[in-house]
Amino acid sequence: MLAGIVLYNPEVERLKANISSIVNQVDKLVLIENGSTSTEYLQDPFFKNIEVIFNGGNLGIARALNQICDYAKKNSYKWVLTLDQDSVCPANIISEYKKFVNTPCAGMLCPVIEDRNVGMITGFDKEPVSEVSLCITSASLLNVDAWQKVGGFYEPFFIDGVDFDMCMLLSENGYKIYRVNSVKLVHEVGRSKKVNCFGREEIVFNHGPIRCYYMIRNRVLLGKRHANLMNQLKVVLKRFVLINLYEHNRIEKNCKGFKGLLHGFIGKYGMLLNN
Repeated sequence: MLAGIVLYNPEVERLKANISSIVNQVDKLVLIENGSTSTEYLQDPFFKNIEVIFNGGNLGIARALNQICDYAKKNSYKWVLTLDQDSVCPANIISEYKKFVNTPCAGMLCPVIEDRNVGMITGFDKEPVSEVSLCITSASLLNVDAWQKVGGFYEPFFIDGVDFDMCMLLSENGYKIYRVNSVKLVHEVGRSKKVNCFGREEIVFNHGPIRCYYMIRNRVLLGKRHANLMNQLKVVLKRFVLINLYEHNRIEKNCKGFKGLLHGFIGKYGMLLNN
């Protein structure tokens, strides 16, 4: 089984912990260096026996994930574990996933998610597996044949929404996503915190302005691409409300957010230039 990690200006000690947690659970680990400001950290002897593919620039998370899956396909791996650079895998992730790779129509397996800042994000059921509609990329095990059939990760998104787009593509092509409830990933989404918003518990991510642009733009693009625009606009509206009630640097985040909203409606993809 293959695992791949996309790298962009990683926090090196966390990355080492990530690698240490997975390298002995898989047959092969591939790192995609996606245009970090400096790659000197890879001179550390820790990385000497790990294959690294250098992109020479930030080609976006979708391109990097497709590179991992391409590598898996060319080397006859049937399943590939995709990881964020700061995720630390549990010791049972591969052994537990292997129990369910032959589940009918399985396109992806994913873990229970616990955020370092806010606690549990996804539910935990008594059943061994639960069918879910969406999951994040990190620590998800992707069926390589399914990835190929749906056309791969959608590179024009660049970042944000890439994982949800893949989930929707899998569903639209008859595949299912199963959460393996015996696997728990401790993860971190931005600088998240829980808030009480008009009597409802919500999560505030505290991402920077540029990330707000991509989050909002790609929600609109997701909605248009998968014929659920109204649902995605509800998510966008809630994000604007939470930013303005609970986050700092609101003016710049609103400017970038509304720019993302406009670009989503006019169909602008790719990297934000002249930001």
